[in-house]
Amino acid sequence: MWRRELPKGVGFAAPAVAPGNRLLVPVGKNGVAVLNATTGSPLWTAKPRGRTVEGAGESRPMTLGGAGYAVSLGTDIYAFRLDGKTG
Repeated sequence: MWRRELPKGVGFAAPAVAPGNRLLVPVGKNGVAVLNATTGSPLWTAKPRGRTVEGAGESRPMTLGGAGYAVSLGTDIYAFRLDGKTG
C-alpha cells in the first residue's frame, strides 16, 4: 500500500497501532512519529519535553485511552496526546 523510509539511527522497535487510524513509529532520539496508517503520511512527531536524549523513541510505543507512551534509555517514560495537541 505504501512505503516510507525511516530516519537513520532508528532502533528496531516495532510500531504500534493507535486509535484514529494512526501508526506510532519510534524515531530514535526524536521521539515517536505519528503516521496515517492508510497512507503513511506523517501527521506529527511526539517529542519528549525538556531534554532530548539518545534512545528517546527506541522502545515500542504503547497506547492507552487518548495517550501514547514511550520509554527513553530504559529509564524514563514520556506520554503524549494522540490528537496532536500539546499539554
